[in-house]
Amino acid sequence: DCGVTTVTRTYVAENANGTATCEVTFEINPFSVALDLTLPIQLVELSCNDGVTPADIVTIFDNPLTVDNPNTSIVENNEGYVYAYPTYEVNGHAQKVDNNVCNVYAGYTDQELDACEEGCSGNRKVIRTWTIVDWCTLEVSTYVQTIKAVDSEAPTLITQDITVSTDPWGCVASFDVPAPWELHDNCDSAPKYDVSGPAGVTIEGTFEEGFVVLGAPKGTNTFNYIAYDCCGNEASYPFTVNVVDLTPPVVVAKQNIVISLTSGSTSEEGFAKLYAESIDNGSFDGCSDNVKLEVRRDEDFCDVRGNATYNADGHPQDGSPNPNSPSYDPDGGAYVKFCCADI
Repeated sequence: DCGVTTVTRTYVAENANGTATCEVTFEINPFSVALDLTLPIQLVELSCNDGVTPADIVTIFDNPLTVDNPNTSIVENNEGYVYAYPTYEVNGHAQKVDNNVCNVYAGYTDQELDACEEGCSGNRKVIRTWTIVDWCTLEVSTYVQTIKAVDSEAPTLITQDITVSTDPWGCVASFDVPAPWELHDNCDSAPKYDVSGPAGVTIEGTFEEGFVVLGAPKGTNTFNYIAYDCCGNEASYPFTVNVVDLTPPVVVAKQNIVISLTSGSTSEEGFAKLYAESIDNGSFDGCSDNVKLEVRRDEDFCDVRGNATYNADGHPQDGSPNPNSPSYDPDGGAYVKFCCADI
């Protein structure tokens, strides 16, 4: 009823000496929207793909470890009610107003909006407008609740350090950036990534076509995969690129060299020396100015010790600096000799 209801209860106590009575009067007022009703929490934040109905929200926020008292009809431990419905309290426990309680009726309408970029499924914002009617006073009030089921976690991936070599024309490396391992997002089925690197390094390309690094200097360089999803969440994952010089020097040699044989005081047989510097025509190395230049003959008709010996460290080909080794080069690769047999 919409008016005040009065209930008078009479208690009767009786023993051998007689009876006694006592009256208690209860005044029962209509349910008050202003005094008895608590509106649901205004901002409810959920994960992507979560349901947004009041029943869904109750399930999400309920603590499964709490149990109601089976001897009462009062819901004592459903923590999700305050997120999902207008509520009132009984013995300190929130009870939901699901359609109506006594003279108060509550219903809602939803307006659903995309929470992220177009096509980012599972992410939405719901503007829920509650309409509450007091059937006794015919007063109507509204309350706006916002529900966000939005991805708030950045994608994850696994990085791998790599080693690349400098190119022949400078002490820098250019290389294709490998794709990261296990790029994953909890909501976006197709997350993407960019690549960033140290200052002075050029990075070209796109996620679809792949990325290319130009001009990475020799040494240890830190790059980053920047993973992002369709909701704008992003995270940076570093990886190391070790740039080492694995490129041999570039040899540039003169062609069609003419030399003359000459005899010595101890031998009438003609010989000539051809030095490595006389053949060099601008040989270079991209990473080092300290390059040793040696010369050898592929075929030796003169049987001159050291003509066909070549080792970058100056040792004989058998690995030991043994002057008696048949492959020992006494001039350290500085020159080769020619003789009459070459004519």
